[in-house]
Amino acid sequence: MRLLARREHSCKELNYKLTQRGFLPAEIELTLSALIKSKALSHERFAHSYVYARVSKGFGPVRIANELRERGIADDLIVSALSEYQHDWLAYAKRVDVKRFGQQSPQDKLEHYKRSQFLSYRGFDSEDIKQVWKCHE
Repeated sequence: MRLLARREHSCKELNYKLTQRGFLPAEIELTLSALIKSKALSHERFAHSYVYARVSKGFGPVRIANELRERGIADDLIVSALSEYQHDWLAYAKRVDVKRFGQQSPQDKLEHYKRSQFLSYRGFDSEDIKQVWKCHE
């Protein structure tokens, strides 16, 4: 319960943390199912809070979706959690670009490439990245 009091977790994360603390797999399974039944553990809540936190830190939908999959979240919950921000990804990409590189447009192909790679690493798709460059023109 102390782990859940700090932040939301996925079953996979809690399973890993409890295993590291020396709990037996049978105990972990019983605990996780009891937490799910009591609604103290919810993948939906976890997905929404995780997306909110990562968007706030400047990450895009591709990276966030991959991170959620790594944490054992189902694709339908990922789509649902990301859908709240669907219309804003371009604005977020622009904001991340300006925060990292300033208002100035890329001066040459190398700088354009570096900035594209940075946005791609952050998890923005190629369409949003292309739209960011159209705004600089």
